[in-house]
Amino acid sequence: RPHAPIGANRDVGFVAVGSPLTVHVAPHLAQGPIHVHIAAKEPLGSSVHVSLYDMSGRRWWSTEQAPGGALMTLSIPPPAAGRYLLRVQSGRHVHEQLVVVHSR
Repeated sequence: RPHAPIGANRDVGFVAVGSPLTVHVAPHLAQGPIHVHIAAKEPLGSSVHVSLYDMSGRRWWSTEQAPGGALMTLSIPPPAAGRYLLRVQSGRHVHEQLVVVHSR
């Protein structure tokens, strides 16, 4: 499946104007697993692709969730300390957010 290039249609904050996706990451400054909460205004007709990239653009973790749900929570295993880009995509809607992981 084609994915929009990193940086395309970048959401600002948690919700983009006109986007059906709301994404919340906890904790903001992680030391353990990263919890991603995704909500949609209505059940999504497209699969939800969630990926975590390091700052070199290498995909560190990803998953695909089936279409149909309006709420989902994912736990991403703790990566090494550093800065990562979290990318959530469903159809043409893309949300990207910086995630900072501190050493334990």
